[in-house]
Amino acid sequence: MKLKGLGFTPLGSETGIFLHKTAVRIMEIDTHVDNGMGICLSEEVELSLKVSIQKFYKIKEKDTSKLLKVLGILVMRDTHRGMLKLSQAKYSDSIFQWF
Repeated sequence: MKLKGLGFTPLGSETGIFLHKTAVRIMEIDTHVDNGMGICLSEEVELSLKVSIQKFYKIKEKDTSKLLKVLGILVMRDTHRGMLKLSQAKYSDSIFQWF
């Protein structure tokens, strides 16, 4: 696979998640069918990762300033404060209503 060639290894328990670890950083990519999401510690690392991946795949980016829903999880990002918030409030509410 192309991601292995970039130094990523699949997570043992979940083959759709790839990790790249070095002494100073860790990067993670989640893949699902024709979709994926990456997590990096800095914009510089993110840009480098995008350039590497674009050698093999076409990337269509989403506006990360807006709310994003991934596998039923609401992702909210505040780059000014350096915060990332994950929420499953609607899912939790539906479970409570069911019981």
